[in-house]
Amino acid sequence: MSAADPVESEAMAQQAALRAAAAELTALVDDSGWSQGANPAEAARAMLGRLIGGGDESQGEASPVAAYIDAHEAPFRAAVADVEMLAERTRSLAVLAIAVASADGRLPQAGLARDIAASESALGAVRRAEGFFGAVRDEADLTEEEDAAFSSALSALREAEIGLARGADALAERRWAARSGLFG
Repeated sequence: MSAADPVESEAMAQQAALRAAAAELTALVDDSGWSQGANPAEAARAMLGRLIGGGDESQGEASPVAAYIDAHEAPFRAAVADVEMLAERTRSLAVLAIAVASADGRLPQAGLARDIAASESALGAVRRAEGFFGAVRDEADLTEEEDAAFSSALSALREAEIGLARGADALAERRWAARSGLFG
């Protein structure tokens, strides 16, 4: 019997952490409603409801952005806190993606494909949230100082999103190298 390679075991643990963090980030954005449109599952249900019941039931509903603003007593503070938390989680995910992409040892191509898919899913969620919070900034009644602080928080989110995109690209390069026989 041979013992498991500790380097490969660590890399696989990092892969599991990457996939879990990506799923949590995507769920956070979807469950919090941080998207200007309905998520795909809700949009499909709404369309099916309109087909079966007829008419357009969404006429009286507030937009997700307006609903977010109305739901918070201090929308500026809530939004900046949410954006900062999302940026931090996105940075952490980007670090995990880079760690997996640069891990020593052999990683299965199928596992790398799941890592890429998880990272890309989270990246899409972050981009939806970035657009959502940009719309919140545009619609909220902000002072000049609040607008500057909100812009700064959104800029930090954009930087985190760029880092995650680089991490996803690094995973794709690692998979290509594994396919090409250049790296395990």
